[in-house]
Amino acid sequence: MDAKGQATVSARKNPRQARSERTLELIFEATTRIIERGGLAQLTTNAVAKKAGVSIGSLYEYFPNKEAILVAMMRRILAEDELIVRRAIESALAEPGADVVRETVRAFIGLYDNKPEVRRAIMRIHIMVGLAAEHTIPVRAISELIEARRAEIFGAQTAPLSPIRAFVLVRAVVGVVRSVYNDGSPLLHTQEFEDELVTLIESYAAA
Repeated sequence: MDAKGQATVSARKNPRQARSERTLELIFEATTRIIERGGLAQLTTNAVAKKAGVSIGSLYEYFPNKEAILVAMMRRILAEDELIVRRAIESALAEPGADVVRETVRAFIGLYDNKPEVRRAIMRIHIMVGLAAEHTIPVRAISELIEARRAEIFGAQTAPLSPIRAFVLVRAVVGVVRSVYNDGSPLLHTQEFEDELVTLIESYAAA
């Protein structure tokens, strides 16, 4: 996306005070409720402002349009996704005998439990406005963590994962889970699906 296009979907200002943070939360909560009840077709800046209990002028101080709201929400989701998976890996590593790979897989699948229809809608807009590349940011971060803790996760005898192999491994898992999620498949939360992902990761790491 060029600079002009980026500007049309970027927040106008970042909240610096508790009051501003609260306004932002109200806007995000209102957007979520509107999507839950009526889908993206019902989403307008006027509807968000009304539902959030803020003036349309206050909303426009932060966001130039509804797309900018959704982009900000997706960026927050991606940052939270990275933090959740990172914590799952580190927590499992700190627990003797824990199955780190399985705990990581469960944490990642669990990301899609929270308001799945809202997440799906926000993700679709984020990609449509040309920001699909941002989805690789948490992927790269988790890839780097896996490579840094490789011996602890897969065993000391496992050959080192190159940055490319770590990236491909994480991206493969992300792609499979997102595909199942976007299809609305009931496989997402089955034991068989979890087992297959664990097998995929362990087999690739051991190859």
